Amino acid sequence: MGADFVPGSYWTPERARAAVAAMTREYESPAMQALLEQIATTMEQGADPAAAAAAMSATPSAGNRPTSSPIGPDALVYRRAIPADVPALASLVVHGELPPFFIEPFARGFVAVEHAGELVACGGLEVYDRCGVLRSVVVHERARGQRIGERIAHLLTEEARAAAITDLYLFTMHAHDFWQKLGYVDVPLDAWKQPPRACWQYRFMERYPTALRDVFVMWRAA
Repeated sequence: MGADFVPGSYWTPERARAAVAAMTREYESPAMQALLEQIATTMEQGADPAAAAAAMSATPSAGNRPTSSPIGPDALVYRRAIPADVPALASLVVHGELPPFFIEPFARGFVAVEHAGELVACGGLEVYDRCGVLRSVVVHERARGQRIGERIAHLLTEEARAAAITDLYLFTMHAHDFWQKLGYVDVPLDAWKQPPRACWQYRFMERYPTALRDVFVMWRAA
């Protein structure tokens, strides 16, 4: 079990560099490049890129599991994810129709929200020098209406500030209004600073600009 999520208790420059290096190795592998090419092909046919990535990931969805007690804010545990959580995180992300790729290198930068031992929400921060990329913020439909997404975003923002991050970026399709309310604004892809351009999502969008057709690119000062 991971510890409670205490912002600023994990990311160091060394850990950030190691995570980015691990992500880069996986991104550049022939198997991943073939999968991304396949996703790009479906996009050209009009498919939602995030949903296509989720469908092709070979990761089972979290689905609708029965629960014996109501999910309320007092019953939730917000903790820092650990590597053993990666399969459950990926399953939840797929259920949210988001790409579950490259979670493992950044797993300790994820907020894992549990109810009765079951993961019901999550969100992560990738660190690139003085910039951060928020990703994979998902709340299972059984847990919605509790402002969980807002609390995850707040914790990740505090985590970024503790790591001396000055700029936060993200990609979204269906949560544009949510992020606007949290102070994010639309920016062009080429407005990103150089360090976070190493992010796998940025590299994919730059390589396959068709993916930007329905995707919002957003930024805010940390």
